[in-house]
This record gives sequence, structure tokens and C-alpha cells, in this order.
Amino acid sequence: MADTWMTEAQAADYLLVKAEDLKKARYRKKLPSRKLCGVVQYKKEWLDAFREGPCEEHQSLVSGKTPRSGTSRSQSEDVQGALARARGIVLKLSESSHNSSLSAKSRN
Repeated sequence: MADTWMTEAQAADYLLVKAEDLKKARYRKKLPSRKLCGVVQYKKEWLDAFREGPCEEHQSLVSGKTPRSGTSRSQSEDVQGALARARGIVLKLSESSHNSSLSAKSRN
């Protein structure tokens, strides 16, 4: 299966956010990306994992604002746990894709 890569503008359209907000999330290390020949690119799977995150957390990442003050400690810990699991999934997908491309190269 081929990886689907998007430019920053394409990714912003895909997530229905401003490109500037996408940059903020990338700078805060909340959204993985790569830079190829000076062009920032995002893998579709990474964008999907980012979008599937909790709405409140997603909004705080994009806006830079902290979650509402009524959020309890356990809710914040739940959000952090969900983000950690999502990052783990993204990492596994990335490693799996990388390993697949290495094995394909070794067969050639």
C-alpha cells in the first residue's frame, strides 16, 4: 500500500483548519511531519490520528489555548493517555511503513 503524503495546504484543507494552525501544531510537536526538498509534508495516517484525538485537546493544540478550567485532573490524564496511545499508533505505522520499504528495496 502506497503512503499518501500531503503538503501543508492540502493537509489544512483535509483537516478543515488554517495552514497557520497546522504549523502551530507541528511546531508544538503535536503533529508529525517531514520536510522533503524544503516542502513540509504530512502522512494521511498521521492527520487521521491527529483528527481522531479528543476535540478539546485538538482545539487547544490548534488554538494554543489550554483546555477549559473545569477539566478535572483525571480528565486531563485520560486525554494525555489517549494522546500517548495515538502517538504510539502513529509511530508503529511509521515504523511498519519504513520497514516495508526497506524490505522491498532489499528484494530488488
